[in-house]
Formats: sequence, C-alpha cells, structure tokens
Amino acid sequence: MLKFLWQNEDGIVLPLAVVLIAVLTLLGFSAIFMVDAQKSLAQKDIEKADALHYAEAGIHDYLGHVNRKTNKDWDRWGEVIPFEDGYYQVVKVDYDEKSLKRDIQSTGWVAGDEDNKRTVQVTIDRRAFNQYAYFSNTDSFIINGKKEKVYWAKNEKCYGPYHTNDSLYIKDANSSSRPVFYGHVSYVNAIEGDYVKSYAKQLFREGYSKVPPIVIPQTNYQIKERAQEGGHYYSGRTRILLDGDKYHVKYYEYDEKGKKYVEKEKRNLPLPENGVIYVDGGSDGKFAATSGNLFIAGELSGSLTIGAANEIYITGYDPLEDTWATKNGKNWTIVPAKKPNNTTQGLVYKNTTFQQVKKGNEVVGYTANLNKGDDLLGLVANKDIKILGIGWFNNPNPSSGSRNSDPDPEYNVAPTDITIHGAIFSIGEGFGFEAYDIHKKGTIILRGSIIQNSRKAVGLTDGSKGYKKDYAHDPRMLNATPPGFPEPLNTGWEIKSWKEVNPNTN
Repeated sequence: MLKFLWQNEDGIVLPLAVVLIAVLTLLGFSAIFMVDAQKSLAQKDIEKADALHYAEAGIHDYLGHVNRKTNKDWDRWGEVIPFEDGYYQVVKVDYDEKSLKRDIQSTGWVAGDEDNKRTVQVTIDRRAFNQYAYFSNTDSFIINGKKEKVYWAKNEKCYGPYHTNDSLYIKDANSSSRPVFYGHVSYVNAIEGDYVKSYAKQLFREGYSKVPPIVIPQTNYQIKERAQEGGHYYSGRTRILLDGDKYHVKYYEYDEKGKKYVEKEKRNLPLPENGVIYVDGGSDGKFAATSGNLFIAGELSGSLTIGAANEIYITGYDPLEDTWATKNGKNWTIVPAKKPNNTTQGLVYKNTTFQQVKKGNEVVGYTANLNKGDDLLGLVANKDIKILGIGWFNNPNPSSGSRNSDPDPEYNVAPTDITIHGAIFSIGEGFGFEAYDIHKKGTIILRGSIIQNSRKAVGLTDGSKGYKKDYAHDPRMLNATPPGFPEPLNTGWEIKSWKEVNPNTN
C-alpha cells in the first residue's frame, strides 16, 4: 500500500498545490475584505460625527442671527442649508415670537449619506426687561446739583422681581408697615438703609443678590425700523384711541403740495401685522405738531408695542377729542368721554384680567386670567412716559387761576383713578405724573412692568397730592414680551438644554 502511494505521488502534488493556493487566496480576500470593512466602519463613524457637527452648526447659525439684534426675522426655517461637506436643516418645535423660551431642532448630514442623519433639539431662552416688576437704571436724581436718593418707604409693596443698576434705598425697615418685596431683588452697588440686615427676611420675601448691571439701549430705533418695515409709522404729534383689535388715530402729514403740515384722522384701523407702531418727530413742546409725542388711551385686544421718539402721555379720556370742556353759563362740561370706561380709565386689556394671589390673608402677587384671551401691550419712549395732568389740545398752556379768576378747566385733565395694563419703558427718563405735586388724585392701578432710567414721582410721600400706587407685575412677562420690545444690550439668547433625538422626531 505504501509502495502504491509512493508510486503515485506525482498525482497528489498538483491537487495539494491547488488546495493550498485556494486557501491562500481565500485568506487574502478575507484580509482585504476585513480591511475594507474596517475602513468603511471608520468612515461611517467619521460621517456620523460630521452629521452631528453639521446639526450643531445649524443651531449656532440661528443663535448668531437672533443675537445680532437686527429687525430681520430668521426666514430659513425648513431650508436645506449647505455647510462644509454636508447640510443642515433647522425647524421649529415649540416656538412663539412673544415667548422668552423656544424649542428648535437642527438636523445634519454628510452629502451623499442622507440615510445617516443626526438631529439635536435645544431649548433656548433670554433675559428681558419686562421680567421685572420694577427696573431702574438709577434710584436717584439731581436737584440743584445735589444727588437726591429715591427711597422705598412705609406701606410700599413690590409684587414681582425688582432690579436696579444702582443702589437700593430703604426706609422704615424696622416698622411694622415696612416696604415689602415679594419677588427676588437684584442690585448692582449696595442696599442702603437702617435695620435692613436685621429685617431682611421680612423685607425680601424671595431673597436678594448683587449682580452685574443690565445694559439698557440708548434709543428705541429698532421699534422705528420694525414700524417702517411691516408696522404703522407716523411722524409728528399722534393721538391714538385703542378700540379692541383696531384703533383710531389723529396724526400729521404734509398736504398734497408738500408745504402745509395738516392733521388728519383715520378710524377703525386694524392693528399692524407685526404688532408695532412708531411715532417719530422732534422735541418741540408737549402739544407741538412736529413733536414725536404720543397721546394714548383705550382698550386693547391682541399684542401691540408702540414707540415714541420723544414722550408718551397716557390719558384717562378720549385723546382724539380736540376740546376739553364747554361752558354753559358758569358751568363747565367735560367733552371727551372717559376711556375705556368710567371705572377703568387709561389703558386696559379687553380680554385679560388679573386676580390676587394670597398666602393666608396676605396678598403676595397677581395672576393673569386668560379665559377670554391673551392681550399684551408695550409702550416705549425715548424720554418720559407720563400721565397727562395739565393742558389739552385746545388749550396747551392753561391758567391755574388766581384769587380773582377761576382756573382753566384744562388745568386738571387727569382722572381721579387710572388703570394701566402693559410694560412701560422710559429709556432716557422715567414714568410719572406731571402734576404729582399739584392735584390730589386717587390710585394708579398698574399691572405689567415699569422700566425706566430713573424713578419719577406720581405723588407726594404724605399722600396729600398726586396718586397712590397699586403696582403689580404681570407674571406672563416672566416668559413673554410684547412684539419688538427692546432687549438688554449685554444679554442674548442662550442654550439652556440640549439633547439628541430621532431625526424623524418633531
């Protein structure tokens, strides 16, 4: 047998060689396949990482746009945008232009690899001036070259967050009728006043902290730009009566020959599509035709911001009426109707109402009732925002009278009580009542936010003249802002949360 095999070994060599070559070839192909597979997997990992990078680039593209503080809205929703070796696409998830918090998604992928997309979803938010019940750049003013501090004193309440870029001045901290702050208090310099540390818990119900300044803009130019681009724009003294979701206006413009500045009237105008109105002009006097002053009252249904190049005057009566009073014998009759009505003169929401929030018997704040609608108003003046107290359009400079003569009826044109709903922002001056030390009035009921360069008076501290204050923050303004309302210059939209989601999730 062995001899037989040996005799036939020439026949065995060839098959063995073929088998050996086949095995080596198979091993070679396997090695090549494994190398290619490893290269492919590595490439997939690279492309997967790149897809995430592109998705993140979409988020940062959006943030870069909104933080440039331009008036141009982001208009690339859903657009496939090229980036490096791929693309990204940004879409809305939970998004409201009024909201201070938004959820957006961005999906990224490598060109030619559309089946391997990655999506990130982020929640972004920003700080806003109207998040504060009170915001002041300074809590003092200069009289005859001397700095006078504005104090919080007995029986004063702050319902909502408070911020000052200055020091906070407090009196009567040890009194049972001490001032009370029901929201968090922030300040830049210091808190001054006797016994403040000893009674801090009673004074500051939500605590207090020292923080960097929040920078206010120098003008409201962005509101002007928005009004010119998609809102309503007026030049010269303007009178507006809000009437639900429309308004009536008296304004100035040049005649057809362009020579004479004439006053015109329009009624039942719809609110502007972008929610912004602007009154332009100079500072030529309160009632001057060329002044950028707004006179306003009424009732709002919807969202609206109105800016003025100079001052804003809030009235308790219909500002479109030219004459304040008519005389029949010795009796004067007031002509303008109380607006919006006898009990809530000033500026009010038609649908949104406010109710007290109590802890036990103590009022600690207010909440908004939105059962009928969600109204929101912003007023922004480069200078003062005032409650009109003296003068009317037919008699800008009335006489206060004397022993031998009666005063002009236009010398006292403010209502006894006045209600104001909205965020009011006086960029260069403050909010006040121009006859705070002349006429005895009732109460200002304000639900919203006051932002001002410096605090101004609405009445005397002893209550003998002017108005008493009943101010409270509108809690909706913690999360929303009127359309086009100015933003702090040193803050912007920031990412608060980040997560990766399925590319098909929206």
